[in-house]
Amino acid sequence: MRIDDLSVSLRARNPWEAFDLGIALARHTGANLFVAFALPFLACMLLVNILAWGHPTAAFLFFWWFKPAFDRIALHVLAQTVFGVTPSWRTTLKNLRQIPRTGLLHALTLGRFDFARSFHLAVLQLEGQTGKSRRERIAVLDRTARRPAVWLTIVIIQFSYVLLLGLDGLLDMVSPPGMHFSLHLGEYFSSAAEGSILYQHLFNAAFALMDCLLEPLYVAAGFALYLSRRTVLEGWDLEVAFKRMTQRIETASVAMARIAAVLLTALLLHGAAGNDALAQTANPAKSGTTAPDAALDASPATANAPSPEKQLIAEILKGADFNQYEDRKLWRRKTPLAPNKIQVDDGWLKFAQMMAEVLRFAVWIAAIGFIGWLLYYLAQRLGWLKEVMGKRAGYKPDVLFGLDLRAASLPDDIPAAARALLAQGEMRAALSLLYRGALRVLIHE
Repeated sequence: MRIDDLSVSLRARNPWEAFDLGIALARHTGANLFVAFALPFLACMLLVNILAWGHPTAAFLFFWWFKPAFDRIALHVLAQTVFGVTPSWRTTLKNLRQIPRTGLLHALTLGRFDFARSFHLAVLQLEGQTGKSRRERIAVLDRTARRPAVWLTIVIIQFSYVLLLGLDGLLDMVSPPGMHFSLHLGEYFSSAAEGSILYQHLFNAAFALMDCLLEPLYVAAGFALYLSRRTVLEGWDLEVAFKRMTQRIETASVAMARIAAVLLTALLLHGAAGNDALAQTANPAKSGTTAPDAALDASPATANAPSPEKQLIAEILKGADFNQYEDRKLWRRKTPLAPNKIQVDDGWLKFAQMMAEVLRFAVWIAAIGFIGWLLYYLAQRLGWLKEVMGKRAGYKPDVLFGLDLRAASLPDDIPAAARALLAQGEMRAALSLLYRGALRVLIHE
């Protein structure tokens, strides 16, 4: 991998910044990412639902279970985009067979229950790791990044639920009078409901559309977290910085050499012109006129003409090294946003009241938990639990590793006894006594 060819800025990012980078990468890729993922996914979903028309729940479980196979299409597009070459969605669909299938069996079996699968997908697909090497690689990457990757999966699930609620409300608004379409899970699993198969297929279609929107974002965020983690582990940002520093030094050296050549040429030309002027001033007869007459006879065009050294400098400045431009596009709103007055209806008021009740319940729970923790802390500090701890002390072992730790087997003054043994030259017995005494203190006290 040539990391200096990456089109993204490499630096140490926290996980949430990495997720933002992934979302920005997905937005930059645009239709080439979303269309390349959606067309095969929707085609497969449609085929499975037609073949299992009487069993829509089985069709839903089928394309949900095989969703990691379609995630590889999204990662294939994103991996090429970060190197500055975004394939069109037509090119991606033509080259589906070229997408690596390493670790696909694991991704569709045990790996299907992995809540950090978007983060681990690059290890399987891009690195080609399998077996023990895959487990070791994932263990290294997971040390500080697994928890955010799991939270990413949970957040995407919540977004799916929110979009389901939105689609359910939209269907409720546009449904003709007397007809009812619902995306509620309760009706999805209600076999006794009228038109339940239609509800279930409608739910399958809505879920597939949501996946076409959210799944590429999920893969992009996990891939960006993978790039950020490898940047931290392998110092990619430092390596790229050093390479660019070397290139700048080499470029500056070439530029300095050219400037030095220009200055040297200018000095030589200036010296030659000065020598000619001195020669003409010293011997005006050779020039056919006196120096003042020659100056008076010079034409205005000749007087205003640039010197040879200035012409040489102008030609060098016209070169490609000194004429590099970059065009940037900035989006700005033509008209300023007018302040909109928010109108609160009864539905929002009821929602606010419900959230207030939830917040009040959470405050009560937090207060009760704090009081309980405070009582427990005071009980420990003031010795209220000594009796309970004393009862538990009876369960502590008296023999450990074959060493007798009973109080009767140890002298009252262990350090004095150890010194006496040392005075007798029995160093082993003294160390054994100190070791048993230390174990007793750690276990019983």
